[in-house]
Amino acid sequence: MGIVQSTFWGCYGYNIKDPFVFGVNMIGVTLFTIYMNMLFYINDQKKNYLMINIPLLILFIIAITILGELLNLYLAVIVACMWQSATVPTMKMALAKKDCSFVNILLCYVSFANFIVWILYGIMIGTYLMAFQNTVSASFMMMNIYIYFWATGVIKNDDDCGINLLRKMLRVDNSDSYYNQEDIATKKIGLMKGVDETTLRI
Repeated sequence: MGIVQSTFWGCYGYNIKDPFVFGVNMIGVTLFTIYMNMLFYINDQKKNYLMINIPLLILFIIAITILGELLNLYLAVIVACMWQSATVPTMKMALAKKDCSFVNILLCYVSFANFIVWILYGIMIGTYLMAFQNTVSASFMMMNIYIYFWATGVIKNDDDCGINLLRKMLRVDNSDSYYNQEDIATKKIGLMKGVDETTLRI
């Protein structure tokens, strides 16, 4: 979704003749494309080059030639909000297991700073939907950072720090078997084979 979001924002920048919005997002499209193709190359999935790159090229051509300023803006906001909401399962997992070992906190800091810059720039140029979208994105990132502080012990009191509120908002239940499916499945397999739990953990 990142490359699609950058495409719409870049084309919106082209529509309103803003070299900053256009340039930054075209750099984003380029970096996303390089990253994606490198993954295909490393994983020996060269057949996906055309399957992914051609539709993205067609999307870019349509966005920059057919879609107007407002459509590019609305689509950029919608895709960007959807992209950030994709972090919800990760946050739920972290809250349930109190484990943020899979979170890159430096990337969270940089992303949060990036969103703040875009909020200010959106207000400056009068594109309030840009400011709104980046406010939503910054809120998601703040929640990620907050949960990281709690999981790593920087914030110690569950009741007073808002973690319980986040649990309710995201509908997280520590006893929910959804987050323990792998452990439960492993135990069941072990019991079927006559292997005790201690052996399974080794």
